[in-house]
Amino acid sequence: MASRTRPLRAPLRSLPDLPDVFIDATVITPGDDLGGRRWGGLPDVVDAPRATLEECVLDGVRCDDLVLAHGALRDVELRDVRVTRLGLRGARLRSVRIVGGRIGTLDLGDATLDAVLCEGVRVDYVSLGRATVTDVEFDRCTVTTLDAPAARLTRVALPGTRVGELDLRDATLTDVDLRGADIEHHVDPRALSGATITEQQAQFLARDLAVAIGIDVRG
Repeated sequence: MASRTRPLRAPLRSLPDLPDVFIDATVITPGDDLGGRRWGGLPDVVDAPRATLEECVLDGVRCDDLVLAHGALRDVELRDVRVTRLGLRGARLRSVRIVGGRIGTLDLGDATLDAVLCEGVRVDYVSLGRATVTDVEFDRCTVTTLDAPAARLTRVALPGTRVGELDLRDATLTDVDLRGADIEHHVDPRALSGATITEQQAQFLARDLAVAIGIDVRG
């Protein structure tokens, strides 16, 4: 009897639950616990580890470093931010939306992501090493390098997203949908085990995959 293919589960979207009125703020400091705030600007360098933002908006913020390592973002929206480095290593993100803007480095190593949506964002480097990533979608984004070694990816999709280089070595993939992505280079095609791709993408990968498993391809 032929085996049945299990239906592919799409990421579950949970957009930020935001208040109608915000309190305007201009700074974030280490260990802050802030709710209902709106930032329209920040200093060039913000180093605020362990800060918690809940039901907040960063709107058009421009800065060099915005570091919230080991903090928490719950029901947070980032609108058209332009940040050289957004440091969220070891942070916990739930119901977060990043829309528009430009980010140099998005550091999410060792972070926990639950229901995160990136829309129309341009990012040079995304780091997801050893992160736990659930219900995450990159929608119509441009990512130069997406680096996710040893990450756990569940219900992840990249519709309409262009990726220059994808590294999934030692990652665990469940319901990862790459069919809508334009990926130029896979560091190791063998790491795609568990992902769903199109027949055209499979043909594009055929030679690299053959070489990766030790087949001598000539001609």
